Amino acid sequence: MARRRPAYDRVDRGRSYRREGAALGVAALVVALAGHYVLPRILNWALFGVLLWASVTLLLRDGPWGRRRAAPFRPVVDRPHVRKLKPGETLDEPVKLTWFPNVPLAESLCERLRHNGIEAYYKGAGPFQAGGGNAADLHPDWPAEVWVEARHFDDARRFLAQPADR
Repeated sequence: MARRRPAYDRVDRGRSYRREGAALGVAALVVALAGHYVLPRILNWALFGVLLWASVTLLLRDGPWGRRRAAPFRPVVDRPHVRKLKPGETLDEPVKLTWFPNVPLAESLCERLRHNGIEAYYKGAGPFQAGGGNAADLHPDWPAEVWVEARHFDDARRFLAQPADR
């Protein structure tokens, strides 16, 4: 039977920022030409500067200097249990098990689950996070969600329902 791995280490590739950068450039040009009809002059130039800066940033982001040909992006905290898939292994869908008010509690549950043979990891759920990244690695007081493999979800729920040994 093939061992399945969680899908949290997939890398989103192929994103192009040229279209968004061009749109922000056009918006900056419109603000520069017609913004004084709507905004005070100082706000007009401030908005023009911010939109132009964002446009140039997005246009230059996709240049040849930004392309990495080596290893894919790894998170700040390199998890030692993450490795390349062996032949016959497939990725399993991750399922949210529960959440904790801070990272140390989530990490302790992940360690207990891993000790019992259940693959688990935590993912940040910061107050300013819109879905992506791991904000909990940046600030350990923010809440964190614990995720497990879909095939281990029932075992993990039973493990959570057991009273802790004292």
